Amino acid sequence: MRAESCYHLARCYHSQGDFDKAFRFYYQATNFPSSTFVLPYYGLGQIYIHREDLDNAIPCFEKVLKAFPNNYETLKIIGSLYAHHPSPRAGENEQRRAKAIECLRKVIELTPDDIEAYIDLAQLQEQNDPNASLASYTKVCELLTSQTEMEVPPEIFNNMASLHCSKGNFTEAKELFQKAREILQRYVDEGIDDRRNFRSLLVTVKYNLGRVNEMLSLFDEAEDIYKAILRENSNCTDCLMRLGCIARDKGHIYDASVWFKETMGINQTNPDSWTLIGNLHMAKNEFGPAQKKFEQILRIPDCKDDTYSYVALGNVWLETLFSVSRNRENDKKNRDRALMFYTKALKLQPGNIWAANGIACVLAQKGNFAEARDIFAQVRESTLNFPDVWVNLAHIFMECDQYVNAIQFYTNCMAKFGKQNDTQMLMYLARAYFKADRLQECRECLEKALCESPDNLQITFNLANVLQKLSTQVLQDSKSNLNAVNGAVDDLKTAEQMFLFIATNKDDSLTNVRYVSRTASQQEAGACRDLLKQAPTYVQRARAQDEEEQRQRLFQEEERLNLRRQQEEEARLKKEREREQLESLKLARQQYMEKTKEILKLPQIVEEKKSRGGGGRGRRRRDQDEFVNDSSDMGDWQHEEGGEERPRKQKSKSEKKASRKRRDKDRSAPEGSDEEDEERSARKKKSSKKKVEREQPKNDGKFKSRAYLSSESDSDDGPQASQPQEDFDSDEREEAPKFKEITGSDSDEKESVGEAPPKKRSQLSSDSDGSGSEQPGKISSGSEPSLSD
Repeated sequence: MRAESCYHLARCYHSQGDFDKAFRFYYQATNFPSSTFVLPYYGLGQIYIHREDLDNAIPCFEKVLKAFPNNYETLKIIGSLYAHHPSPRAGENEQRRAKAIECLRKVIELTPDDIEAYIDLAQLQEQNDPNASLASYTKVCELLTSQTEMEVPPEIFNNMASLHCSKGNFTEAKELFQKAREILQRYVDEGIDDRRNFRSLLVTVKYNLGRVNEMLSLFDEAEDIYKAILRENSNCTDCLMRLGCIARDKGHIYDASVWFKETMGINQTNPDSWTLIGNLHMAKNEFGPAQKKFEQILRIPDCKDDTYSYVALGNVWLETLFSVSRNRENDKKNRDRALMFYTKALKLQPGNIWAANGIACVLAQKGNFAEARDIFAQVRESTLNFPDVWVNLAHIFMECDQYVNAIQFYTNCMAKFGKQNDTQMLMYLARAYFKADRLQECRECLEKALCESPDNLQITFNLANVLQKLSTQVLQDSKSNLNAVNGAVDDLKTAEQMFLFIATNKDDSLTNVRYVSRTASQQEAGACRDLLKQAPTYVQRARAQDEEEQRQRLFQEEERLNLRRQQEEEARLKKEREREQLESLKLARQQYMEKTKEILKLPQIVEEKKSRGGGGRGRRRRDQDEFVNDSSDMGDWQHEEGGEERPRKQKSKSEKKASRKRRDKDRSAPEGSDEEDEERSARKKKSSKKKVEREQPKNDGKFKSRAYLSSESDSDDGPQASQPQEDFDSDEREEAPKFKEITGSDSDEKESVGEAPPKKRSQLSSDSDGSGSEQPGKISSGSEPSLSD
């Protein structure tokens, strides 16, 4: 209760403007123990802000925010405090910046149309996130034009243009700067309330517009803007320094030094003007005056820890190590001095990449290439926009005779940082090609560099040297053709002229050129002259060689044409033979088809197939074939008219038994057996075919008999003739025709018949009158009879 009473009393005094009493009661209310009543801290923080004691105000609002995390007013106040008040303790600024961004984003979520929150958030994001800051400023412009219908403040346009410059969008930045200048110029002309100091803002915007014109290479417009500012404010040192820089970039070194000295006349303690003059001396290789300028900067009380000056002094002592006229006895002392300045700069600013790069350069000059390469690699990994470290790594590879890697690093650096037309980079690359014995690429780089800097005598000397070496190689090469030799002679003449140009120049033209002397140029010109005297010999040799090559080429061309004609003729003959062969094959096929058609039109003649029986059946067939039946009264075998039918032979018991077993086997076989059915059908077809062949006579007039005739001496007892036993199967024996016995008295026939006696005989009986009626006789199984004459 007492805390609330004190709080309300404090609010009353606060509203009346009595801030001292309000502070006393706010403070007294906070002394009463209460864990939930934090409103007095809010009022106490406001009083601290009024007193500009922001360090004590921040803890008060933090206590309120802890109790009310989503309080809009508290979030907005503490976000603004974090944004605009840096911490006195080192290392807390980034934390405060992060907390401020978090609080302001919560404010925007709670009230999306809070313009002040967007402005504070944009200012916090300018350094670390330019895109987000630009988006916040754009949102502010939209809210101002849509909700309040107010004109966008020129400060916002200026900040947006500065962000576009940091992103490289100079055209958009120029448009925004022009808008801001127009608004401020109108305010100044109309005499609007100048509490915001519009005149000083107008000068700032004009200066920024001049800087954008410089980035767009509009130097004349930039000079006009700077001079206009100086007419209104002659003490603007920034404009004086920018005019000096424009003169320096144009090559007007004296005018630049005048502008810089005018700046020093206005402000002797301005470190920027001393730095610019020192850099001018460094560009002219005036290391002594440059050293004095940078030492003067360190004597300024506010600049005694200026890291730029320490690095510049280290560069001065490092450059003395590469001077042609240096005293080599002082190299160690100069290296130690350079290393000392680089080390001081690195201690003052541990992340200074230029100081680390300088230390690596000193180590490389001492010959510690491995350590230097490691430092260069670390520097390259720490930053992406530092081309010097790429060049230094390439130099390390050159010193280690790794020319391919050096060429790769030089080309990558030129492509990455847009230095394809940089004279110094082209000279570095040309040297790498020269060391790698790639003289043609070296020549191209030097010619390109000479186009960029025609007055550079060092490039001229190097190009003349390369032309001399290329010409010498071509002339001494016995395989060079006439065109190459003529080109080498022309290049040699060009090299001689270049050397003579350098040798006949005045002394002041070689003062700033390293490794180039008139004496060396005169000697090289004499060498070119001596080689040109021998040029006719080389030209004559190349001409003779070209003529011989031309003759050989013509001969080879003729041989090639002859060979081609021969191949074409062989191909034509081969094709002709193939065509004739194809036509003959077509003709043969046609004849074959015609013969086949004629054969198919003839009646089919079925020939009797040879039996598969043994030798006995073959002998019986031969014996029967020896008898020719010329009798016309026998008819056509069995079925012709007048022919007698031969009685069938009865089957023996063994044959009947075998036939019965075969029928039983056929019946016992399964009906579904396809293979056995096919075998039975095949046997039946074969049997029927044999039957047809037996029934069909082979010849109409002649028949051969298998019977053997007996001798006439046995006629008293009755004619008996032995007949061999048939070896056919039962079906063939049943269907075999029975021939009648024909006897004769011709002894020749008896002898011919008796040549092949059968194994078995059959008894044949005849009539007493010899009519030849046949009686079926018994087949005896006796031994073979002996035939008498």
